[in-house]
Amino acid sequence: MAIDRQNIKYILWDDGAFKDGVQTRPLNRNDLSKLIEENGGTGEHIDLRGLDLSGIDIRGMQLGRVWLNGCNLENALAQPLVTSRGREFPPWDLAYGHVLGKYQTREKVADCEVTPTNLGEALLLGVNLSKADLRWANLSEVALAWGNLDGASLAHADLSKSNLNQASLERTDLRSAILDGASLENSRIIDADFSEASLKGVSLEGVFLSPLTKLDGVKWDPDFISPLEIEGNYESAARQYRQLKEWYDRAGKRDIAGKFHYREREAERKAEWQSIKKGFSSVWRRVRHPMTEV
Repeated sequence: MAIDRQNIKYILWDDGAFKDGVQTRPLNRNDLSKLIEENGGTGEHIDLRGLDLSGIDIRGMQLGRVWLNGCNLENALAQPLVTSRGREFPPWDLAYGHVLGKYQTREKVADCEVTPTNLGEALLLGVNLSKADLRWANLSEVALAWGNLDGASLAHADLSKSNLNQASLERTDLRSAILDGASLENSRIIDADFSEASLKGVSLEGVFLSPLTKLDGVKWDPDFISPLEIEGNYESAARQYRQLKEWYDRAGKRDIAGKFHYREREAERKAEWQSIKKGFSSVWRRVRHPMTEV
């Protein structure tokens, strides 16, 4: 089942969200809950593209495969929902932080339940998530290309296999986030915090890391190898390794800088050999199929 734009306007007409077919206010949690109920209890394929959801509270909601392309989700709240015996703990409650701390280490707290927000496989192309709170959210396999995540909090979020190509990540908090297999090609990364994040198999082609970007404790592949090198894009891989080598060298982490230096040299060697083989193949084709003069 899917709810298209026309049905959304009809369902939310009495709630004052639309007038004469035009959105008159940002959608809120009650609006979204109503749409999910009408959609059979799931957010799958609800068409919210281009709508204003700024400041919306979606904590703990299950919105996998929802369509949010081009939406305004500035200042949205999407951190986990923490409850105990039917009572909800607000994020500013000390108990909320205590339960989440235990959740992070996979410890259970008696009578407490943690429900992370699920946006897995959602379409979020070009979405505005600036200053949104998405801590611990499930954003795996999400399409976030061209999105604005400036100032967003994505600490502990699962962004594995997500598409963040050409996204803006200025002062974005990605501490302890999971980005394994994600693509950040040509993304804008300025002073973002990746401390303790997992970046295994991440492509950083065309990315410039600002000097204040934090990479302390980042978990790379055991061999520090980039998918660019695996795919045979050796020149781009060498540029990625060089940038990471220089960052770790400036940070005084010479052991990791040495790992990336080795990979840089390997990628450069492979790029040179690849160029030689291409040249040889070109000559061989001309030898086998010489041009005939008329």
